Amino acid sequence: AEPELTAEVLRDGWLCTGDIARRDDQGRYWVMGRSKNIIIRGGYNIHPEEVSEVLERHPRVREAVVFGVPDPVWGEVVAALVVADGDIAQSELLGHCAAQLEVRKVPSHLQVVAALPRGRSGKVLLETARELLDLNAQGQAEVAENVEQRLLVVAARAFKVPAGQLALHMSPDDVAGWDSLAHLELVVAVEKEFGISISPREIMALDRLNKILPLIART
Repeated sequence: AEPELTAEVLRDGWLCTGDIARRDDQGRYWVMGRSKNIIIRGGYNIHPEEVSEVLERHPRVREAVVFGVPDPVWGEVVAALVVADGDIAQSELLGHCAAQLEVRKVPSHLQVVAALPRGRSGKVLLETARELLDLNAQGQAEVAENVEQRLLVVAARAFKVPAGQLALHMSPDDVAGWDSLAHLELVVAVEKEFGISISPREIMALDRLNKILPLIART
């Protein structure tokens, strides 16, 4: 009934499901996600399932769905809808993600909802989920995309601490994980996240997180 759609999924006698899988060294196959759902952030492919699995490991998160939304700088960024038990701060969820994911995979937009939209089969309806996401909500898009918040998420990843435990005025004396190696990891991550270059002299002078802000602002 739909010859064009049939031709897209049947190629040389094979049914192309769109699933992305990997095979481990023991010959087992693991389904990683769907090719149509991949988020391409600045040319980097992100599997939404990896992010949703991390969110769902939080003890107060019942379920989550992750998808890409348009962004003028990166092309796409990560967005998430989360169903949680009781009230939970967005900063707590972002810190949870930052401790386990690369900075680029941490949701730029995160919203707690009462329930995820599902079809008759029980499958989450991604397009409806996108419509539920309020990109202009106070405390949602603004917090995650704010330069200061992004910097704290980057630092949390480098220092291996929750983002909620960091503040911009902090120095190595305030953060147990801020040693010489973590300092270099912070610099590399900041350069990658904000597309800047930090000179050796500037690296040596970075004894507080807020000293990074002028370096970001000059671009």
